Amino acid sequence: MMGDWPDREFNIEGNPLEASFVELVLAVKPEQVTLVPDVLGQITSNHGWDTLANQALLIDLIKVFKDAGIRTSIFVDPVLEMVEAAKTTGT
Repeated sequence: MMGDWPDREFNIEGNPLEASFVELVLAVKPEQVTLVPDVLGQITSNHGWDTLANQALLIDLIKVFKDAGIRTSIFVDPVLEMVEAAKTTGT
């Protein structure tokens, strides 16, 4: 079905700490995955990653997706330090 829409991309957005999220993304292989820091079971995002406190976790997760050829983005608040630290995660 994706072949019918060649100008579209598939993005999976979710919390990588939820059970089996990483496995789902690797099985589906979307063009992009967006990582959000929701509390487990939260319905929608209301804050971004603390890219300083979660630096090691984000680097490890992003490497897994990059190695699989999946572009990765992360949800961050519009705070300069968080945006600058996001750049160092590999996104």
